[in-house]
Amino acid sequence: MQSEKAMKTVGPLRRLALATMLWVFTLAAPRFIAQTCDVGGCNSSTSVKTVYLDGVTHTTIQSCIDAAGDAGTCVVPASYSVTLTYPSHLTIRTSGTTLRCEPGAIIQQGSGYHSAHLITITGNHSTVTGCTVRGDSSATNSALLFAAGVVGVNISDDTLENVASENFGVYMGAGTTDFQIENNTMTTGMAGRPIYVVSNLQNTSIQNGQIHMNRIATFGGTSEDDIMLFTNISTAALSNVEVSDNVMSNGPASCAKGGCFCVEVGGFGGPGPTDIVVNGNLCTATTAVNGGYSLAGTPPSRYRVTNNLYDAKDQQTVIAAYELSGTGAFASRNIARNLTGPGYCFSVNMLSASSITENECLGFSNKTNGAGIMIYGGSLGRAGDNTISSNTIVFPDVSGNRHYGIWVQCNHISVNCSGNKIVGNHIQGNGGGATRGIMLENNYGTMSATTIAENEILKTNIGVYISVRVLDTKYLSGHNEATVPLVNHGEGTLIK
Repeated sequence: MQSEKAMKTVGPLRRLALATMLWVFTLAAPRFIAQTCDVGGCNSSTSVKTVYLDGVTHTTIQSCIDAAGDAGTCVVPASYSVTLTYPSHLTIRTSGTTLRCEPGAIIQQGSGYHSAHLITITGNHSTVTGCTVRGDSSATNSALLFAAGVVGVNISDDTLENVASENFGVYMGAGTTDFQIENNTMTTGMAGRPIYVVSNLQNTSIQNGQIHMNRIATFGGTSEDDIMLFTNISTAALSNVEVSDNVMSNGPASCAKGGCFCVEVGGFGGPGPTDIVVNGNLCTATTAVNGGYSLAGTPPSRYRVTNNLYDAKDQQTVIAAYELSGTGAFASRNIARNLTGPGYCFSVNMLSASSITENECLGFSNKTNGAGIMIYGGSLGRAGDNTISSNTIVFPDVSGNRHYGIWVQCNHISVNCSGNKIVGNHIQGNGGGATRGIMLENNYGTMSATTIAENEILKTNIGVYISVRVLDTKYLSGHNEATVPLVNHGEGTLIK
């Protein structure tokens, strides 16, 4: 056959004749089609095989997948629907194999699946796309799509439904690298864990992944995160994953087993993940939840949390809209709004050498000790050298309990909460008698060399409160319209 460039040089009648020949060949050929033309032109050295599930030559999806083989595509027609009964399942074993469903094709999990998965991917660079994949309420410890130890797996444009509590939608296991989970819809009956990425085998690493533009809503259940990335083995690792532009709503009935975030990243039995990007996501609460985004890491973490939105919709937020720990993190241009107690907009817990800047906290808990941004040191280590700058914090409409715009609390005998910089923030109070714009509190540990400079504090009872055992604070007054601009019980405070 001629190259694409050559085709452009022949006349219209010649091109029509060639097109007619290809059309006739397609009609005459059986549903098993072997092609030697790649997209965009022909290449005799490339073999691209497309196999159709036609019910005659290939009577099952598995036989279609096997016939497609290396670099081939199995196409499931729109009219096809199948229920696989345990222990039946599908496996994509060969490299570069694509399972592609035409709109409306359904792959259904039957009853009785236990610690077994509906579709398992063991071949590198394999793809599942366009399929409607449904779970069964009787399943336990089961995933609809499962991959482990493979390179380049792609899960895209699929619809996942009916994932029961403690089951999984897409599960990426130990040793998976260069994966993509993109543009999937996970809504109907989504009580379990929609996207679950866990490095759970000694001396293995999950890395270089993208979770992008998925639509996820969880309902009911007991231990849900819409997207979860974690390690649970001491020598496992997880790094360089981007979670971006996903639209999520989380509304589990109970957080008794943990979870209950739209995105949760952590080292739960293993080291904290590193170099995780969470950008441009939307998270909406539909009932009481722990919060929106939780990234808990052991040094170094280097998290990048930017341009996200958490809308609590006046539902209870138990922990925080954004929870961060580790070192070298950066959180900027995020929005938290419509929170009710007891959680914070930002909980900065055992975080050090990090930056929290240009975020918006639009209403937070008016419970006792509620805060817009909470910087907390509650265990051995550092919770210092952070920069909290240029954030906008708006108090809730109603007061009556003591609450703060920015609260720094050192609360462990061996924690160092020194060197924090609180600069250029806008804090809008509500005139309540127990409100404080910025609170420095050292119960245990060390808190010294804190800088408070050029913050705008409006309509709070106390502007800045420096408690006992807080050392060597540098206070440079900004625009402070509090009833009492400064209460200083610290030692060595420099006031300008």
